[in-house]
Amino acid sequence: MHREDGFRIRIFSNDHSPPHVHVVKAGGFAKVALGSVKEPPGLLEARGLKDPDIVRAVRIVEREWRKLMMAWTKIHGEKNTHR
Repeated sequence: MHREDGFRIRIFSNDHSPPHVHVVKAGGFAKVALGSVKEPPGLLEARGLKDPDIVRAVRIVEREWRKLMMAWTKIHGEKNTHR
């Protein structure tokens, strides 16, 4: 889906609402809610990542928000998107 600085961002087809992505780096991961046009992305869960990597993961999701939300909607449909 999206790769940057060792981070891999994925959306799983069998996943659930709220809209979110899984960010993986070096054996750790963060689950980041995509938010909406009124609410910014935010951390839902993180394991095995250092704090600076968690901050970086959320910032990448913020910057790539439009692309990631479009991908979520394409995979899961409009009804599973909170706008």
